[in-house]
Amino acid sequence: MNCETIRRAYNSDSARIISLIADVYREYGDEIYLEGADKDLVDIEGYYRQVSGDFVILERNDEIAGTHAVLPLDLANRVITFRRLYLRQELRGSGCGKRLMKWAIDWSMREGYHSVEFWSDMRFQRAHRFFQQLGFTKGDTELLSKVVFRRLIQAAA
Repeated sequence: MNCETIRRAYNSDSARIISLIADVYREYGDEIYLEGADKDLVDIEGYYRQVSGDFVILERNDEIAGTHAVLPLDLANRVITFRRLYLRQELRGSGCGKRLMKWAIDWSMREGYHSVEFWSDMRFQRAHRFFQQLGFTKGDTELLSKVVFRRLIQAAA
């Protein structure tokens, strides 16, 4: 499976990104909410890059097949959060998710972040096993059907 075509996302990609994420949400009986929790997808450049984060897409056959984003969580302590890791169903388990996570970890280290903390929906059990295989530890904090994952990515200077 070709997972090499990862590129920076732009606002012009928003409609196709929204379509992918809406498809994933539907797998779990959810709907996208662009006026609320998903409003970042309408202005990717403003929401991510204007605050020193980034958002990428995985393209395959001229289609957006995956997404991932990084966003500063605590600048003073150099903590980053990962967001929007989504893959088309047929690509899960293919190595493409690892490629996207590698991009996020490499980006975070290059930008001087020391640790990662992100939330994941409790229903994404397969993803949780994937995160743990990559060295993330599952926190004991649960909030609104979400679980936190953490990982040290480089020692503080």
